[in-house]
Amino acid sequence: EAPVLDLGADWEAIYKDKLSSKHRSERRRHRRRLEELGVVDVSLARAPNELVPALEDTVRVHALRWNGRRETSGFSKPIGSAFRRAALLRLAHQDLTRVVTLRLDQQAIAFAIYILYERTAYGVTMGFDPQFAAYRPGTETLLCALEAAANEGAERVEFLGADSPYKRTFADRFEPIHEGIGLAPTLRGRAAVEALTRGIRVRRRLKRSRTARRIFYHVPKLGRG
Repeated sequence: EAPVLDLGADWEAIYKDKLSSKHRSERRRHRRRLEELGVVDVSLARAPNELVPALEDTVRVHALRWNGRRETSGFSKPIGSAFRRAALLRLAHQDLTRVVTLRLDQQAIAFAIYILYERTAYGVTMGFDPQFAAYRPGTETLLCALEAAANEGAERVEFLGADSPYKRTFADRFEPIHEGIGLAPTLRGRAAVEALTRGIRVRRRLKRSRTARRIFYHVPKLGRG
């Protein structure tokens, strides 16, 4: 099920409701520490000419984030990144794609991608350069993205994907994700549907297991020496 956040016109009220004064203070402290390293800038890309370089940055940062770990989305692989770039640029012509990028001295160190459609922000794919993990750039970029969506009139955010701790922090509730599978109504087609749905049920059970997630994501990938 997808974590859902209800947004409104008053982002500051939502921000204070979701984050304690301690967490808000920590955010300011991390931001100050990051600014001691250089010039910090947050930008929002939505036009196709803005998105081309922004999406290149997301692929690079995502690859850094998952280097040496199992990465199942295919985001930083050639086919996966090419598909996402093409899809997001196509959606940009309908003014639906948003990429928020956090830069240090003009170098991207974190990003958040979402689709804004009918007053709902979908997705919020994130990534950050682990070299700067101590400064919480991923959290900073996520908060900037949520604020940007609220300022554009978004009334809700559907985070989608796995039920991660950072998503639960902002969730008001959880709603089911519907996945459509269409195959020919033959014996072979019905068998394929059953295999797919069985695999989905197994993956959902595994995602709820902390032990399974640790093993999957942190065991080094096998590769040629």
